[in-house]
Amino acid sequence: MGLVGAMTIASGLACAGITEPAPAPPEDDLIVHEAETGLLADQPDGEPSEPVAPQPTPEPDAVPEPQPAAPEPQPTAPEPTAPEPQPTAPKPQPSATSSPAPQPAAPEPTAASSRPEPAPAAPKTKHPIGPKPAGLEQLGPQRWQLSAELFAQIKRKPAELGRMTKDGPGFRLHGVRPRHGYHLGLRNRDLLLRINGRKLRNQGQVEAAFEALQDEGQFEMLLERRGQERVHTYVIGG
Repeated sequence: MGLVGAMTIASGLACAGITEPAPAPPEDDLIVHEAETGLLADQPDGEPSEPVAPQPTPEPDAVPEPQPAAPEPQPTAPEPTAPEPQPTAPKPQPSATSSPAPQPAAPEPTAASSRPEPAPAAPKTKHPIGPKPAGLEQLGPQRWQLSAELFAQIKRKPAELGRMTKDGPGFRLHGVRPRHGYHLGLRNRDLLLRINGRKLRNQGQVEAAFEALQDEGQFEMLLERRGQERVHTYVIGG
């Protein structure tokens, strides 16, 4: 085997991962190969030259084959879990031994509140009812009989029926209780509208209406009370 064969074997062993050195070729073959390749230099006669070991060609580093990457784990959605019930604080129970809540202190009286309160106004008292005149008798709910003397007195002084003030289509009566008008069926706030059909636009018409009754045996007065009209009848003499 020549030098080339030995080197081939050594290269094959190196690729195969065998690190033990290959057996050296025979000396005769090495000398012949060196003579053929011109590796032997001129040496003095009788002294063989030392063989020069061939330099092994460096093998390129083996590049490892790429390994397939492991698949990335896919994120899994968390399973919905029911919320844990929250403990509720127990309501405080009133104890029998608990002390009552303090009451706010009463405000101290001030200088303004120390003054005596004014006395309430006295209620208005109604005028007392005057005495019933002589010569007057009630015949029914809205019918009266009066003597000629009483009729003549009222005709001379119509104010005996009550104090009259003009109010719209007639005269409003006031202060009737102490006068003869109360016993003739009249009341405060009555509105006198007509006497025997005569309208009462002014005080003169009131006097004229009574003067016209001197020869009559009876007369009527139309009045309004609390929004309702009513007729009173008066009979003269008898």
